[in-house]
This record gives sequence, structure tokens and C-alpha cells, in this order.
Amino acid sequence: MCFKPSFNEGHLICTFTGKLNANCISKIEDEVFRNTERADIVVFDLSKVDYISSQFLRMCLIVAKDKKMNNFSIINVGKEASKVFKISGLYELLKINKKRYQK
Repeated sequence: MCFKPSFNEGHLICTFTGKLNANCISKIEDEVFRNTERADIVVFDLSKVDYISSQFLRMCLIVAKDKKMNNFSIINVGKEASKVFKISGLYELLKINKKRYQK
């Protein structure tokens, strides 16, 4: 599986691994949404991600909208994933950070 949730005091850190292509996202999307509904703050950790697809970008937007943008961030974004976020115009819209999450 390419998704592992971790809860800590209302914070949810979703650690993703591998290639987040359409096949992977279709398998985990419902579980991701179920977990994010229970959290006040959601963080997507991409430290172990090799590839992100438009399906993953869509999922990010849905979660960010649900969390009112201020309570959603993406951390440990690698060079290739950063390019995808920038090309799509989401790098500035979403909280993209190349560093670790600090509570």
C-alpha cells in the first residue's frame, strides 16, 4: 500500500510511498478521505514518493478545500514532485514545503 496514516493530538500525517499514479490513488482515496475527516490538521508527507499524478493533485485539492486550506500542508516534496506542483499552478496555492513538519 502506498499510504500510511498517523494520528497525534488531532494532527494527521499521511505518509505516502512509491508512485502515486491513478491506480494507487483509486485504491487509497476513500481511506485517505475517511482519515482526513477525523483530523483538525492534515499533513501529506511525500518523502518516499517517486511520482505524482493528476489524481493525486485532485485528492490534495479536495482535502485542502475540506480543511479550509490553512489546516492542510504538504511536506518533504522532492524535486520532481515540486515541478508537477509548479506546472499545475498549485505550488503557491497549497502549502508546499521541502522540509519536515514541525508541530
